[in-house]
Amino acid sequence: MENTGQRWLRPGLWVELYDEKGIAAGKFEGEKLRIYPGTSVRFRIDLSRAPEGKYKSLVVADCGDDDLFGATYTFKLE
Repeated sequence: MENTGQRWLRPGLWVELYDEKGIAAGKFEGEKLRIYPGTSVRFRIDLSRAPEGKYKSLVVADCGDDDLFGATYTFKLE
């Protein structure tokens, strides 16, 4: 994640997994890391508790106030 702003951020990051039927399969949280302006960090989220299968995911970064970001991905855990 990259911080292109002018203030440091410390976002809460999590992933919500949904199976092929759209049923929630779990919420997995990452650690909070500081991201200074003009820098980037790589977050790691442990998905080892999720069973194998195809998932749709919602990745959310909550930096507080009105700074909430999200992205969706589809992937397969093997």
